[in-house]
Amino acid sequence: MKELLAGILFLLSAVNPLHADRPRAESLGYEVFWAGMLVGRARIDVLHTTDSNQFAIRTTAKANNAIQGIYPVLDTVESWVNSNDGLPWQFHKRLNEGSYSASVQISFDRSNKVVRVLGGQKKGGSPDTTLEMPAGVHDLLSAFLAVRRGTLTPGTSIHLPIVDNRKIFQDVEIACLRRESIDLDDNGSFKTIVIEPRLHGDALFKSKGKLTIWLTDDDRHLPVLMESEIKLGTIRAELVSHSP
Repeated sequence: MKELLAGILFLLSAVNPLHADRPRAESLGYEVFWAGMLVGRARIDVLHTTDSNQFAIRTTAKANNAIQGIYPVLDTVESWVNSNDGLPWQFHKRLNEGSYSASVQISFDRSNKVVRVLGGQKKGGSPDTTLEMPAGVHDLLSAFLAVRRGTLTPGTSIHLPIVDNRKIFQDVEIACLRRESIDLDDNGSFKTIVIEPRLHGDALFKSKGKLTIWLTDDDRHLPVLMESEIKLGTIRAELVSHSP
């Protein structure tokens, strides 16, 4: 499920100018398949807060009932983002998978140009870390929303820095590959733009498999399909609900 969560989070880009306002609130629901079997569900929510100068993004991933009894999974990741520039000020990742659990908090101190990472795996712990902050650095969720709000042109690529797992990844490329019409059986047909995150240098995730993402070819750029190739096959997440 870590590969699934990574796939859902890794919808990246930030080079295009950001809207100087909050995005619309929305909830996206996914069914997750492995080897043709339904193994879990996931959600992506954009949430408005009482402060009009910020908004929140939250993702959750949970195994279905059959797998939950054998290998319980509940992962939650949240990012609080400044509405004026689309950049994050706080990020919190909580992972609970089988006997593994971890809680990591990232704070973006833009006045002092540092990123502070606190917490880690609950068994053994991890040292607190302070990193020098590159200009325009994102966490995974704020980057996810930025690509959807930008202009996507097949044949072009975007590069940007991302912070995750106590490291700054200076060169993350998002390649916009092509336009493609897809049919998701009961979930409908979509005209999409296909993107592929590509990592240069150190791997951002433990899984080094290929990740492909299909976004609707309209102004919303809804992520309707995600496929991640891992050692044990392919994980596929399909959009099954969205509001509004």
